[in-house]
Amino acid sequence: GIMTARSTDGAAMIDAFLSARTEYPNGPAMFHARIASVGDVCLDNTHPFYVGEYANVVLAHNGAYLPLLKSDWTKANGKHSDTRVFAESVLPAIGLESLDECWEDWEIWAGNNKVAILSTSPDTKQQLYIIGESKGHWREGKVWYSNHSYLPPFKPAPFRYTFKRKDGTLVITELPRHTGGHTGGHTGG
Repeated sequence: GIMTARSTDGAAMIDAFLSARTEYPNGPAMFHARIASVGDVCLDNTHPFYVGEYANVVLAHNGAYLPLLKSDWTKANGKHSDTRVFAESVLPAIGLESLDECWEDWEIWAGNNKVAILSTSPDTKQQLYIIGESKGHWREGKVWYSNHSYLPPFKPAPFRYTFKRKDGTLVITELPRHTGGHTGGHTGG
């Protein structure tokens, strides 16, 4: 099986994860912090989710919402998250073997979503699958992040500018760099 823990207490979850990784440092591991988008905010909708009846396959998702059929949403009754519905109903119905046999189809289906799947099941060829992997990034070749929200906000360093006045004098000052985007003014007819 796979060791899992879920909580709505972020600090306790981080401590539990780090403790488990100290005790079990080898092999894939998953940590997921959820910003709820669909379904009730409760422990039952907290990632990771077991896939169907498999005690050895779990998944977590990052993205706005997973593209599911209306009939799948009906099963959720508006209370379950899209990820929970996918893990409990959709992926088991399609079959775990589809992760190995239909990878390009999963990548297309996911759109901008990312789904990480850990498996020790003999029904899969890999321990780790990341649908939408290219939409995240690896750090130091060891940790994959589905987005950049763990980083502090980017603040460009000041840049030294030299301004030459009409009388020839130079004014040297540090100002923030322009980072792109529209800064005001009129841009058209």
